Amino acid sequence: MGEEGTKERFVVWKQQTNEEEDMLIRIANFALDENGAVTVDWVILCAGVISLALAAVGVITDGTENLSGEIDTNLKNELISTSFDTDGDV
Repeated sequence: MGEEGTKERFVVWKQQTNEEEDMLIRIANFALDENGAVTVDWVILCAGVISLALAAVGVITDGTENLSGEIDTNLKNELISTSFDTDGDV
């Protein structure tokens, strides 16, 4: 029984060693894999473009609000004649 017990323990140890090696190989492959790096680059690039677009919209919106306010004021101050002037003065 001594020799068979030793063989059984060796088989169990060998299985554990193979599982640990497989796990280390999987972790190493995951760490060295660069397939997701391009995706991260594109996400960062798109976030930057969207941020710049939102900043531009904010600046443009402020400018158009000011301009539309000035136009509104000028139109309200204009006098509109509702009758024709018969005196001939223009």
